[in-house]
Formats: sequence, structure tokens, C-alpha cells
Amino acid sequence: MKHPRILLLSLLAFVSLTIVPASLFMLARPAAGMSNLSLSVLSYSIFKRLFVLSSLLSIAVDGISFITLIYVLKHKLNANLWCYLTSLALTVWMVTEVILIKQLNWLHLLYFITGIFILLLADIHEHYRRLYYK
Repeated sequence: MKHPRILLLSLLAFVSLTIVPASLFMLARPAAGMSNLSLSVLSYSIFKRLFVLSSLLSIAVDGISFITLIYVLKHKLNANLWCYLTSLALTVWMVTEVILIKQLNWLHLLYFITGIFILLLADIHEHYRRLYYK
């Protein structure tokens, strides 16, 4: 019963603590880890749009994941809904960035997989919560 919750809390803490620094890393070094990045990505208009979008989404996803972490820690009834929201926000953000820059970085893949695992662990956690806390 505790193992899915501990894993879920670990992933939520990871996202909460690393999403803003990872976003800043991607903005500061857009070509990091991408050897054949198109120079059109760095043009002013698309980079400004990417910068604003990435900044807003990193703040939103970080806020949502922090709230979710607190709700899961306190065993709130709607914590599962917040887990689903965090997972959705994280995966949509990664897909949007990959579509915008037309390249895949290891950070995109890491956070996309983390979002999927948060979704799966939230579902397992909800299943156990319904079994044991009727």
C-alpha cells in the first residue's frame, strides 16, 4: 500500500524541485544535447514565443505539482485528481515543446515519462485507497 504512494511522492518531489531549473537550462542552452538543431528555432519571433510559453508552463506545472505533492502528503480525497492534472500538464507541455522546436531532447523524454508514471502511480494509489479506506 505504501510503495505506490512513496514512488508517487518521489516523482512529484522530483518534478516540483527540478522543473524550473530544467526549463531555464533548456532556455539558456536550446541546442544542448541536440546536435542538428535548426537555426530557425533561434530566430527572434519563435524563440520569444518559446521563451514565454516555456516560462509560463514551467511556473504552472511547478505550482500544480507542488500542490499535488502537498495533497498526496496530507491524504486529501481529491489528491488523485491533482495527480491526473499534474500528469496531463507535464505531458502536454513536453509534447508542445517538442512540436515547437521540432527536436527531442533527453529532458523532454525524462519529463514525459515522469508524467506517464505519475498517471499510472496515481491510478494504483487510488485503487489501494478505495480498497483500504472505505
